[in-house]
Amino acid sequence: MCVESPIMKTIRLILFIAFTCLSLFSCSSWSNKKEEVAGELIQGELYFKLIDFGSYYGFSDDIIEEFENYVDSLTKVDVISDNDRYVRDFTEILKQNDLIYLPYFNLKVDSIHKVKVYLSEKEYKKIQQYNHQELINENQKVTIRLKGEYVHDDIVKCTEIISTDKVEGKTYWRK
Repeated sequence: MCVESPIMKTIRLILFIAFTCLSLFSCSSWSNKKEEVAGELIQGELYFKLIDFGSYYGFSDDIIEEFENYVDSLTKVDVISDNDRYVRDFTEILKQNDLIYLPYFNLKVDSIHKVKVYLSEKEYKKIQQYNHQELINENQKVTIRLKGEYVHDDIVKCTEIISTDKVEGKTYWRK
């Protein structure tokens, strides 16, 4: 049995927070506008982010607890950075909409608008098979049509994936 030293735990927490902040900081700004009506058809292209945080899905209880403690600490201070405020607000939006434990994927809706799509595990299985590197090697991309609603400017709650189609084209990705 391997026992993790306090230094390794601290390094792991710092890396987790850094990756989370980088991922969240790279998202477009929040504006509270809702462009879609509940249950409306939303379509776009699957895109990949190499470093990304969007929910607790797949994380161990220990990591979730560490992150919860971190976010909780942000609510107890009067002055916080814009990045920390973003992390706090993003996490709160996910919790308020019961999305924090759901799987998600990134969808490029148009040339500038990208969203995180949250969905059930059953619906997630419909897109789980697509591999970023394989799509690039085959010069293909995945177009997705889904039914869902915007719960925030860049957050969609999907009720159903209507179709996924692998077509010729470049798969969008970013670091």
